[in-house]
Amino acid sequence: MQNHLVDSRTGRNTQFPLADLFRQSAYSRLDGYEDLSDPAARDGWRAIRSREAGLMGSKKVWERGVALTSTLHWFETDLLAREENLTGLARLSRELVTRAEGVGSPHRAVLDMDSSESPVYREQEQSAYNGYFGSVCFYPLFLFNRQGGCLEAKL
Repeated sequence: MQNHLVDSRTGRNTQFPLADLFRQSAYSRLDGYEDLSDPAARDGWRAIRSREAGLMGSKKVWERGVALTSTLHWFETDLLAREENLTGLARLSRELVTRAEGVGSPHRAVLDMDSSESPVYREQEQSAYNGYFGSVCFYPLFLFNRQGGCLEAKL
């Protein structure tokens, strides 16, 4: 991720690596939370971090904790929305798909395309009314491999 996204933070502002912020943002959406201002969402993320730390055998992952709502808001609406990072996200998606193609049988690829509702408040760029959800929202699309790993996400 560091090779694809530009992060201008310095010093103490870099408590959470971009990969951690991206993971927290994506998992919370996949878990059904609109935002992380809900205490249950933050508790859910703490549980995910605990499992992740156990799987990776790293106490450091757990010790970093979770990012504040304001940090995630900045990450999602400022950092990821920068032109160079939109380009970087596209490169990252291509790299992940290429990597996934090399795993398993070279003759068969199983991909699952899914969507998720991400409600917005007031008018925001790239939001639209969605008849299925009955609300104005972002409508991100996710591409998963057969193991359930997210290969690409696009708004």
